[in-house]
Amino acid sequence: MAVRPRIGNDHSENAMNTREENAMNTREPDPLDPAIGVLHGALAEIGAGQIAMATLARGWICLQPVRLDDGEQIAHILGCTNPLDHRLLVPGHTLWTGTRDELEIQVRSSLRKPARRAW
Repeated sequence: MAVRPRIGNDHSENAMNTREENAMNTREPDPLDPAIGVLHGALAEIGAGQIAMATLARGWICLQPVRLDDGEQIAHILGCTNPLDHRLLVPGHTLWTGTRDELEIQVRSSLRKPARRAW
């Protein structure tokens, strides 16, 4: 049986493996990391069980509560004080917005009752 000669030496092969492992273990900071951190803090503040769905991107986070009736209260806890009523959607809802750590936070809630105008 013939023995095949090794090309290179063990040292260079190990060095190559170490470089590949280091490249896999070292990662660039993800642009979503700040949003994930803010989301984690918000869920800790209001209770993760209160939120049915969270959507996040680089510049904003949108939360949908388990009960839309709790949305306005959750929004105020998180500092979201600007309401936008979506009356033409079925079912209608109010989207509360605000900022936290330079990210836009949106919280969906039940549609607010329209304010009566004094004519």
